[in-house]
Amino acid sequence: MVALDIVEELTGHKRNRIYRYSPFLDLFIHDRSSVTDPPGDARS
Repeated sequence: MVALDIVEELTGHKRNRIYRYSPFLDLFIHDRSSVTDPPGDARS
């Protein structure tokens, strides 16, 4: 899957490798500048 550019190997070792699937992790990264407060939020 590394050869197909689906996952990225992070450790650089031959054993006990750790991989990252960036499209999945990107779902949890929020750009705070584009997030608006929910309606009814009383912060001022």
